[in-house]
Amino acid sequence: MTTQRFENTNTAARKVIADFLMENSQPTTEDWKRLIAQHPQHAGDIVDAALLRHGTQRLVEADVAGPVNKSAYEATVSEAINLLHTMPSAQLAGLEEKIAAISGASIRKLAADVGLGAQVALLNSVLAGTVVAPARVMQRLTAMFDTSVAMLAELFRRSFDNREIPAFKAVAGKPELADKPTPWADAVKSLRLSPEQTKELLSLDE
Repeated sequence: MTTQRFENTNTAARKVIADFLMENSQPTTEDWKRLIAQHPQHAGDIVDAALLRHGTQRLVEADVAGPVNKSAYEATVSEAINLLHTMPSAQLAGLEEKIAAISGASIRKLAADVGLGAQVALLNSVLAGTVVAPARVMQRLTAMFDTSVAMLAELFRRSFDNREIPAFKAVAGKPELADKPTPWADAVKSLRLSPEQTKELLSLDE
């Protein structure tokens, strides 16, 4: 979250956060969780404030031109998800509706806009949470959906956890489902594209 975004936070949320910081000069993750539980209607703003307070910035499209600090990026996502575990599902409903509305020509345009070219199926897997989104794609998606890495990461996590079990008859035993999303590199290599295309897609996570 940028400072400008915090300044644009609605007045009620800003007061809640300001009062909280007046009483907690060095808030812990547990303190932030309790604040979210007390004010679920401001959960998104509280998470963004927590990330800003902890010295991590919202990743936006403007950052893409420079090198990605993967360790900082992964720490941001990890910390954000930890906070967002207490966020009511209703807080993610708007973002989920935006993503669900993407189809046809829109999904093809979105794939191109985030750097995936014609790889629509790969983008669909990312949006469904079954493939780990690379850092640069995640950055671009946050800008396009006007959200934060925290919100997107949590939505993808929930989508993966709630995915449907394929309806087919197994020859022996029950069908096995992956217990975690497919890593970006594995997903890209499974496409068996040209060396140039593979290198370009892999670079999105460098």
